[in-house]
Amino acid sequence: MRKSKQLVDTNGGATQTFTNTLLNNGTPVTAGAAYSITEKPADLTNQITVNPATGVVTFGAAALTKVNSDGPQTVTIQAAYQGTTASYTFTVTDHFSPRRYHASAVLGTTLYVIAGSESSGAVRDIWESTDLGATWTQVATGTRFSARRNHSAVVLDGAIYVIGGLPRDDEVWRSADQGVTWTQVATGARFSARHEHTSAALSSAFYVIGGFDGTNRLNDVWKSTDQGVTWTNVHA
Repeated sequence: MRKSKQLVDTNGGATQTFTNTLLNNGTPVTAGAAYSITEKPADLTNQITVNPATGVVTFGAAALTKVNSDGPQTVTIQAAYQGTTASYTFTVTDHFSPRRYHASAVLGTTLYVIAGSESSGAVRDIWESTDLGATWTQVATGTRFSARRNHSAVVLDGAIYVIGGLPRDDEVWRSADQGVTWTQVATGARFSARHEHTSAALSSAFYVIGGFDGTNRLNDVWKSTDQGVTWTNVHA
């Protein structure tokens, strides 16, 4: 039986309920399984339920209220299945992991943290906050762009753009649905491959400014007025 899984928000951020499924060699544990729940900390009592028909584990809103004040919590679910007892450890968190070299963006009144580098390497998750950074919801665990760091992000006309970064530093990606799905706008964009650059939006255009190409520091400026498809060199 699989013994550990990371919780993900399966409700698209619409509610503060996190669910996951107990698996037996990749297959959901189904009807007939007997469950017992050990909760750590104990004051998450009655906030964790298991559906014996589907094996889905649900964490309620009050559990996340506890998480908000005290940080990530660890909860152990013990399941007896076909004579085998296994423990499943879940990390319940409403905050992005410690990281650097990430990008941030603002769309309306929502803050976003996009990808970056954890201690284990580059990641590609996206987190949003609708309460001025107090709590965070994971929007995407596996975006269509690859894990990256030292990239930039910009918002224009209701869409979020991710530009460049390591190791794929010549790409432009666009999301028109608050970071849930992404479309690759350009591969090998008109500007040269780079990372550690900045980007900015002004009027109906956005810009890529400076950066590092692996050998040289750059001071050029590139502009796109068609959602990142084509680019014009404003300053070489």
